[in-house]
Amino acid sequence: MKGIVGEKGILPERSEWFRSRRIIGTAEGSYGEETRKAGALGQENATATTWEEHRRKETGMDRIVTRAAPSLYTLLRIIGALLYACHGAQKLLGLFGGVRGGTVPLLSLMGLAGLIELGAGLLIAAGVLTRPAAFLASGEMACAYWLSHAPRGFWPIRNGGELAVLNCFLFLYIASHGAGPWSLARLVRRQPRTAPVPREPLVPAR
Repeated sequence: MKGIVGEKGILPERSEWFRSRRIIGTAEGSYGEETRKAGALGQENATATTWEEHRRKETGMDRIVTRAAPSLYTLLRIIGALLYACHGAQKLLGLFGGVRGGTVPLLSLMGLAGLIELGAGLLIAAGVLTRPAAFLASGEMACAYWLSHAPRGFWPIRNGGELAVLNCFLFLYIASHGAGPWSLARLVRRQPRTAPVPREPLVPAR
């Protein structure tokens, strides 16, 4: 072991002497902890600075679209659902020209499709049971594509199934996001049927 010759014989080097008494280790640990804290603080400051720069670079159009995004999503949900419900009304009620000028049998595969399209379409448009209704509609569109369009060819643009594919993913997107800000269910929840009962008496007991 290397050391320093002193009056009391060979003394260990300073680094070994301090390390043996855990002085250097303590100092290194404190310095490392402070370095980690400073690095984390620097990352937070850099993230905040980047976000502020992004906000400054946003144009007026970006801010308008960001604020209107929930309302635009609700319009997409309502319009897409009503167009989807029209197919069910065409099959079951003979509206919009019907199916070959009439209706389809209720107890048939087309009749079941019409029930799903009309019922789920109206529920999604109203914002009631939006997620399960949209998931059911997405599955119905997937079945319609594979049963009616896929046997005609691979590409949807050639087998006439592009509308079924579009509706399938549209309703899957709606099922993952819910009704949005405008819905009948939310309107009903905001209006209590009866006045709330106070938990504590209005007049204190004497």
